Amino acid sequence: ITGRCYCGELEYEFDKSSIQSQMLCLCRECRYLSGGGPNTSIVIKEETFKFTKGKPKIFKRGDLENPRVRYFCGDCGTHICVESPPRPGMLVLKIGTLNDHSWFRPESAIFCVDKQEYHQVPEDIPNYEDFHSNRLLEKSKVAFPHALINEIRMESYFKTFLRIESKYP
Repeated sequence: ITGRCYCGELEYEFDKSSIQSQMLCLCRECRYLSGGGPNTSIVIKEETFKFTKGKPKIFKRGDLENPRVRYFCGDCGTHICVESPPRPGMLVLKIGTLNDHSWFRPESAIFCVDKQEYHQVPEDIPNYEDFHSNRLLEKSKVAFPHALINEIRMESYFKTFLRIESKYP
């Protein structure tokens, strides 16, 4: 599978068999990075991913002990993927950067407790309150925004997320 940044200065490829999951994340951190909407992404094995054109810029927050490593285009600013310390060997890849993402179907939505009224989340997939507790959010609560994300530790989410079995052998 191939993809690129908006301006075309970065291009990449990876093996489709390395896809571990397809998801929507509505946590506050992801919404900062997406511009407000859910983070629509896939989790892939890092070993099959490579940049085939250009060299990405890297961003890591200096105020965190184990920050995520974010890869983006230094020219157009497109955020390509994230390396997350709690998920060694995996990358979270933004599906909007794929050359063809028509096949994408989210399998779950996480951090729906922080969903805003304008977010559209499919009703036919599990809507998790967070990933700290792995609790499904009652459908009646999905429509109401809450500001509980500050109480949820992201590390717990990532450790729990690692337990999801791959549907893509």
